[in-house]
Amino acid sequence: MIISFFISYLLGSIPFGKIVTKILTGKDITKTGSQNIGATNVYRSVSKKAGLSVLILDGIKPILALVITSYFFNEHYQNFKFLYFFISIVGHIFPIWLMFKGGKGVACFLRLGFYWRTRNDFFVRLI
Repeated sequence: MIISFFISYLLGSIPFGKIVTKILTGKDITKTGSQNIGATNVYRSVSKKAGLSVLILDGIKPILALVITSYFFNEHYQNFKFLYFFISIVGHIFPIWLMFKGGKGVACFLRLGFYWRTRNDFFVRLI
């Protein structure tokens, strides 16, 4: 069970803002703009497309954590699914790779609402 929490944290701590900016411009996003790795700073400092891609990638991290933990740790998934999601957001806000200085968690948290809403709408429409 602790391994599943660790996996959720590591997935959440992937710094997509830093990665996308480095690939597209070769610059370090933590040295430009607001010095944050989030989608807003990438949007303002790099480009609209880069900011949108970081927003989407950051939003996918908690969903990926839920999917992976439900697949490999199914016996714990039902009891701890919200905790897996929360831990991935904590990983986004405090990534070990960036000395615990990450994004604000907005994209990750907003994705929770979209994820649960689309799943619930899907099941309601089936009935």
